Amino acid sequence: MWIESIVVLTNSEAEVEGANSPSSAIKLEKQDLTFSSIGDFLTYIKKCDDTKRHTLNNNQIQNIADYLQGLNQPRPGRKYTISGYETVEYLVQRPESIELLARPIGPVARGLNRFRIFRIPDTLTGLERERFIRKAYNTLDAVSQLQEHFNILKVWLVPNDEGDIIEGSDWSDTGTLRDYISINKGELDTDEINDICYGIAQGLIAAHQNSIIHRAVNPENILLYNGVPKLMNFDLAYQTDENHITVIEDIESLTDDGYIAPEVLLGQDIDESTDFFALGIIAYELFTGFRPFKKVRQFVADGGRLSELDLAKLREKHIPTKTIEVINSLVQADWCKRLKDVKRISDAFSGDETNMERPEATTLNAYLKPGDTYDIYEIIEFIGEGREAQIYKARNGRLETVALKLFNRDIERERIFREGDNTAAVKSAYVVGCNNTIGHWKDDRYFLILDYVQGESMRSWIKQQRVPDEETFRNIAMCLLQGIQAFHNHIDETGQIKTILHNDIKPDNIIITKDEKAVIIDFGIAGPPRVDVFQGTLAYIPPDSLSGADMKFSEDGDLFALGITLWEWLCGQRPYDQMTIGEKPCFSPDCLARVPINLQECLMKAITLERENRFLKVEDMIEAFSGIREVEKPDIPDTPDTQITAHELPETVEIPLSDAADQNPFVLYLNSLSNTSAGNENATAEAQIGNIFFPSIRVEHPASQFIYRQLFNEKKHVILTGNAGDGKTTIAAEVYRRHFGEYKPLLAREESSDLIMIKDLSELPEEQRTEIFSEAMEHPEKSYLIVSNTGTLIENLSKVQRGKGIEKSQLLTALEADHPLLVGGGKFLIVNIGRINSISAALSVGERMLEGENWQKCSSCSKSKDCPIHINVNLLQENIELVLERIGLAYRRLYEYGNRLTMRQMTGHLAYIITSGLNCEDVMAMSKIAMEEQYTRYLFFNRFFGDDGKDEIPEAMQLLPVRKIREAELGIYLDPFMERSIWKKQTGEMQFPENIIKVLKHIRGSSENSTNKTRIQVRRLLYFLLLPHDQGVNQYLSEFLQSPMLLTYLKHVEENKPFTRSQEDRHLRFLLQVLQECFAGVRLLEDEYRSRDLYITLKPPGYSTTQMILGKAHSEDFSLGMKNIYDTGEIKHRILTMRYQVDKAELELDLPFLDYVARRYRGEVAEELSVFYMDRLQRFKIKLLENLNNIPGDDHMELLSIAGSRSFEIISIKIDNDNLEVIM
Repeated sequence: MWIESIVVLTNSEAEVEGANSPSSAIKLEKQDLTFSSIGDFLTYIKKCDDTKRHTLNNNQIQNIADYLQGLNQPRPGRKYTISGYETVEYLVQRPESIELLARPIGPVARGLNRFRIFRIPDTLTGLERERFIRKAYNTLDAVSQLQEHFNILKVWLVPNDEGDIIEGSDWSDTGTLRDYISINKGELDTDEINDICYGIAQGLIAAHQNSIIHRAVNPENILLYNGVPKLMNFDLAYQTDENHITVIEDIESLTDDGYIAPEVLLGQDIDESTDFFALGIIAYELFTGFRPFKKVRQFVADGGRLSELDLAKLREKHIPTKTIEVINSLVQADWCKRLKDVKRISDAFSGDETNMERPEATTLNAYLKPGDTYDIYEIIEFIGEGREAQIYKARNGRLETVALKLFNRDIERERIFREGDNTAAVKSAYVVGCNNTIGHWKDDRYFLILDYVQGESMRSWIKQQRVPDEETFRNIAMCLLQGIQAFHNHIDETGQIKTILHNDIKPDNIIITKDEKAVIIDFGIAGPPRVDVFQGTLAYIPPDSLSGADMKFSEDGDLFALGITLWEWLCGQRPYDQMTIGEKPCFSPDCLARVPINLQECLMKAITLERENRFLKVEDMIEAFSGIREVEKPDIPDTPDTQITAHELPETVEIPLSDAADQNPFVLYLNSLSNTSAGNENATAEAQIGNIFFPSIRVEHPASQFIYRQLFNEKKHVILTGNAGDGKTTIAAEVYRRHFGEYKPLLAREESSDLIMIKDLSELPEEQRTEIFSEAMEHPEKSYLIVSNTGTLIENLSKVQRGKGIEKSQLLTALEADHPLLVGGGKFLIVNIGRINSISAALSVGERMLEGENWQKCSSCSKSKDCPIHINVNLLQENIELVLERIGLAYRRLYEYGNRLTMRQMTGHLAYIITSGLNCEDVMAMSKIAMEEQYTRYLFFNRFFGDDGKDEIPEAMQLLPVRKIREAELGIYLDPFMERSIWKKQTGEMQFPENIIKVLKHIRGSSENSTNKTRIQVRRLLYFLLLPHDQGVNQYLSEFLQSPMLLTYLKHVEENKPFTRSQEDRHLRFLLQVLQECFAGVRLLEDEYRSRDLYITLKPPGYSTTQMILGKAHSEDFSLGMKNIYDTGEIKHRILTMRYQVDKAELELDLPFLDYVARRYRGEVAEELSVFYMDRLQRFKIKLLENLNNIPGDDHMELLSIAGSRSFEIISIKIDNDNLEVIM
């Protein structure tokens, strides 16, 4: 909606030309009018009233509102699967076509591919159908004529059984030229721009030489592959052939994108310069950062050539004159005047003032022949090739045999140099050697020299079905593990560990030598740990590393790939047909018979799909494989040739620690609760319940009492659902204990005369999952407790037989309700603990972890005085209430900002804070000096953040709470008042207990700490240990947590404290100011906005100082309140709300919005509100308008005038017959 501008000239003596007449303005429905007199304006208004208008009824308005609201919601994706690929992202979805990215599933291919699927609509007939098919095949036909060209994206036809036309091509992590421009706008250097434009020109020249005119050249239709531009999407291309059918049926349907040539838009004759017109615009945009015009039609209307001002902007960039002249000659509306000299166009972007020609790009990646030479290298024979390079056996000038890796032309130089650096950096007898010699074969393609390794690939062993004996297997496994260890523990030139990941461990990249040693090859995608666009081979990548088109590259990813590789080598096939969380590996009895039990255990751990259960550090995997010994193989009776799943294997035997007298087993237990090491076997509830130490940390979840009451007092069946790690199994075990007096690991189905308990619905056979709900309905005399993850629950509960099933919409409503809700005719109560924050329960577990009896053994340890674990525990025990409160505040800050942590994640984090990830053996290995000098780096206030005050600790980064805390940037900004007072004092002057003073002395006096590192550690220590009554503490906590309203918010929602009248008035004043800014689109001055009304205006696009008032709400009609977002009786979670006239309209006030309001009122916020909140405020505005009773009538209009001082004035306009009355 918008207000139109109407200009009224009031000088009666003025001679006006070109003004609108009232009649023609009405008849032609013109906009943005100019009238020559007030009389014409009033006549126009009167005629508007007299003209019959088609007004919308309430239903139509609601339909429009629902449609517009739906635009904010993601469109439901149409799923499409291409054989041999896994779909990761839909780029475009239309009824007739789909464009998607997919990963190849095969064991060799790696990287992403793009597919375009054209689905012929059934409604098309005759010529329309033929035209659609021709357009779908246009790119395939055009590219097939061009053969392989450096600057044309290769495509291929994908066969399918659906009758669809599928076009496949490679994809780039850079994306299209449009993506590249958006990311690097204004930051491209001249050489880079010239390379891109030169490449586009070469691609167009090649197309034109084959009588193909693209006609739709724009940044979206150019892929940047390793820095090389490649033309794609020839859908509108013009091709001369005998049976030509135009693919442009109606020129009016073409979009004026600012690149398409005028002759195409107008349906006129075209030639090769049609494409070069777009090249000129792209070049202009790359050099200046913006296009010379937005619409080609407007460019034509303005004269059809670049203005002097446009050319001046090119000159400002110090572009060579010849380049400016060519751009100017290309961007001409008249195609007859355009430059057509392709040599001159190429030279303009050659970047070489001497006009030396670049090498031709028509022949791609030709194979070298034996005897071919360059520099000191002679080719002996071709070995093989991959996606990016060819490998040759060669000899150098010293007649030494080497491997020469010759890269394809479109692989960018930086990428090749990076591979050379990484290959040369890793030194190991089990990693291919390289001295980082890189050459440029005949100035055409780069090559890298590697050591020549004589042997066979592990892949060839697998293809030949050669099975290694146990000794060979152990030797090769240890070679590979030591090779990977050299990657992960690489020492850089400064002496620091700088981890390098291989990222593509698989049988193809392992050479087995004649003396049965293994060598790792191919560093093509090696690099540091990171999150980046998917690369690698899908069959060897853990599924938890993938997120859409992105992938997490990590150390455990290399170890998982090695596990899959060793399994495939040993058993002849990979353990999973399709890797999805929860799937069990399968293998034949023959494979099982030749594998010792302890080797089974190592391999099973290496390939498990749950990250927390597999090897995370190479040292742990080496230790496990080093312990493999010959054991007596069990006699395995003859069995049918069936698959045996992993859960049939015996449990792992725990190996006791050495020097047990000085070990506290509780430390080992705490370390097993998180996923920072391989010893994480107690991270799941099933393992926890059976552990001897579990009773020492167990607390009763507040939901268990409520569920017990519903089962046995209210006689309701209860469905307990939530997220993985929320503690559902533990709650079920608590209910079992309450009823039977015994706490024990639960079976999949526990049954008694009055209770049926399903520990996890997904553990039941698939055919029994639906039946359990029908069974419960048929036995009301028993109580059923069914535990399930949300996805499994939705899938199975809605399948219950007709007449008994529960509608999916009803189930979703129950899952998102603000209290447990009955479904299925009142038979099942849905309790969703995913709606509950479990922070208080987790903190109670943390308190139990620190109980004295768990640490009695430490007091007798010979190193207890200096042990960082013991010092940490003592410090926490002496300040337990305060520290846990501050930990809870940090967790709550994350929760309110949308980062909900599960019970498992929080307890794992708390365990890590206590032990710092150390075990007793680590401490026993430390010298006394090391413990004295470095003990603060292990203390809780640093480990809470996953570092030592400055440097990240890699294993800590595996904990989700640590990553989320670091992302929230807690504690990175100083509080001048508090920190200045601390730094001005001597340590002895501070009012802290002696143990804290000791820590402060150590931090401030450590020579290892930089000033910034020291300040960070002191800031954190203060956060955890400042007493609540100290001056300025609340302000300090708020600044540390970057949430000015958190403490106030919790005081009301947690303690249920009502606002005083003065508090409510103050908060409402802040809120109404932000609402007014949003509704009017204007920034108001802090502390000066005092309006008693909230004006809802018809805001035009952009900024306007005068806006029509649709209604106004009086400030005294607003109030603050609270409502429950989840309520079980025992558990109450609330949220603040702002209400209009008690119940007419309600706005939820979550913490991020309240923080925004507080910062905005203090003048700290420069950024705009997010789309999410703007949408929420717009819906609140609509609700207000529906309930206002002061909306002006048809003869009365009020305008809101915003003065330069941002004060408001109301202008009232009344129309009475022919009289216009304006009241200021």
